[in-house]
Amino acid sequence: MLLALALSGCSGGSGGNGESEQSREAKVLERLAELDTGPKWDTASRDGSLMARLPAGWSEVPDIDPLALLTLSSGPVTGRIISPCLPGAVLDELPTGGALVRVSENFPPARRGGAADRYRPRPSHFRLGRRRPSECGYSYSLGFREGGRELAVWIWTKPAVVDSGSGIQGSRPGRLSPVTRRQLLRLLDGLQVRPAAVDPIRVPTLALDCRNPPNTLDCDRVWVQVNTRIRMKRLSIRVNRWWAGRGDGWVSSGQVMSLPTKLRTAPSGNTPMPVAARSGTVWGGVIQQAGLRGGGAAFERTLPGPGGRWVGTGVGADPRIRADLQVITPRGRWDFRNVELIAGHG
Repeated sequence: MLLALALSGCSGGSGGNGESEQSREAKVLERLAELDTGPKWDTASRDGSLMARLPAGWSEVPDIDPLALLTLSSGPVTGRIISPCLPGAVLDELPTGGALVRVSENFPPARRGGAADRYRPRPSHFRLGRRRPSECGYSYSLGFREGGRELAVWIWTKPAVVDSGSGIQGSRPGRLSPVTRRQLLRLLDGLQVRPAAVDPIRVPTLALDCRNPPNTLDCDRVWVQVNTRIRMKRLSIRVNRWWAGRGDGWVSSGQVMSLPTKLRTAPSGNTPMPVAARSGTVWGGVIQQAGLRGGGAAFERTLPGPGGRWVGTGVGADPRIRADLQVITPRGRWDFRNVELIAGHG
């Protein structure tokens, strides 16, 4: 049918009505698009393992949590989430009745009992249930299992301002509007989750590990952690390129000529963040010659001062350094662009 349509749209010479060839081709492409009824994904997680259709007006929110796959808001926001737990000021930017949604992945998958009971097989349709208090504040929380993976969904609402008397204002968790609730449930029902065996590598986590000399490019040590959704026999990583953020954009270090660094699953206490390995799915190590020196002064200015320690983002806290990485495993190679450094030592 598609071939017949294309032939009928492109035959007949110049046409008796003066219609140009470009116009006829545009109509054919338009008809082909109408016949394509398959899903059209609006956004995907940075590791490509999760895809979603965004309702009208929804947008993505930058999220510092290394386990977060997708973080979405029911309206445009300018802020970003700088805590793995609390969304902070981003909630204040939501429209009334709006929602902030984070889809994250549990690593490594929980064993039987305890936390594992939260992750039941994915239902055909999601229900929000009741909003409950947790260490991350009042929120809706869902958990499900699919394709060998355990996914958690956290949903926050815009706080409502209340007058507690004597002119003192406070806040309480707001409610979802009926429209937002319908959009949210449609979004969750439409998530496409790729199986663990298809996309086994998560986005790596990077941290500057420079104690002596502290926080300088002369140290040139970068700590790295890689989570895998399945067991691997071995895993290595290398830096392909560094990027430093400036007021007028991002400057590249050029290609980094470094050999792959082998990572281990054994826990180590001499790292910026602990490697709590379990089931051979959490890999960690330090890239001794990471190529930071090749960035020059532009990179030096992005680092915190000696003795400084930073976690998260923001003016004075964000080193604004990113890396292009390649993870090498017996199952293949995975390239990741714009991986941020999220923590540092001094």
